[in-house]
Amino acid sequence: KLAGRRVSEIAFVRLQMPAKFFEFPGTQRNPPYGSPTEALASVKFTVAAALLHGAVELEHFNDFKSEEVTSLAKRVEVQPSTALSY
Repeated sequence: KLAGRRVSEIAFVRLQMPAKFFEFPGTQRNPPYGSPTEALASVKFTVAAALLHGAVELEHFNDFKSEEVTSLAKRVEVQPSTALSY
């Protein structure tokens, strides 16, 4: 969670995910999102929603046009990592 910080104070968020999942369709989708399904597939949306809400609930994907979430999702950088596995 953002711990009292404003979304505007976050310059970027960088994370790594297992390389085998990095190329899954939709995982790297950038805003804007056209549907809850597009947001659900997007790692960037999910990370932004988790930071803003403290946890991700199914209902958050109904807010796929939320300016606060999409603004933060635009600053999420996802990198593949061969060192990570599941």
